[in-house]
Amino acid sequence: MHAYEAGRAGRMDDEQLEYAIEHDRCLFSFNVRDFVMLHAEYMKMNKEHFGIIVAPQKPIGVTLRPVLGFVQNHPADDVKSQLFFL
Repeated sequence: MHAYEAGRAGRMDDEQLEYAIEHDRCLFSFNVRDFVMLHAEYMKMNKEHFGIIVAPQKPIGVTLRPVLGFVQNHPADDVKSQLFFL
């Protein structure tokens, strides 16, 4: 689900992550720097999330294949509270 679909466009990064947690969802973002920092904060506070995947921004066609491959090869239990770079 895209932030626009959820009616959450323009929300702060921490709010987006909290929303993902509330809905048991892994979060994907092109905002690498901020979500790496958020993940580090969560780990420092021993807080869990359902996974964060970050990637440098590229055209959607270039990004979609690795994202789909990742989702197919990583069960939800394997990504919980983990940070992944594509």
